[in-house]
Amino acid sequence: MRFILLALAIGCGGSPVEWAGKWRQPVGLPAGSYVECTLGGSGTTITGSGIQHREAGTDLAFTVAGTAARVPGVGVTFTYAGGTTEGFSFDQPDSNHITLANPQRTVDLARQ
Repeated sequence: MRFILLALAIGCGGSPVEWAGKWRQPVGLPAGSYVECTLGGSGTTITGSGIQHREAGTDLAFTVAGTAARVPGVGVTFTYAGGTTEGFSFDQPDSNHITLANPQRTVDLARQ
């Protein structure tokens, strides 16, 4: 009986979303400039927070909101302190990499 209850508990918990976790841009240009963030959420809804590290300047904190679903245009938005936003398309080619892109830049993230 305990085995059945354990199996039900595990089965009802669902599997975690592939994009949840800690992420970091392995290489930034210029050197010393990179993005790191922690993502969570459920289903296709992405939430999180992060920091845009800047080699020559003040680091920028941001929140993350959006969707992992394939949508045309902006799927994920960074909202920086002060209210400015930056939208990205979202792609996850495998479980250890995420690509965020817009016409101004591409941010390739690796799982930490």
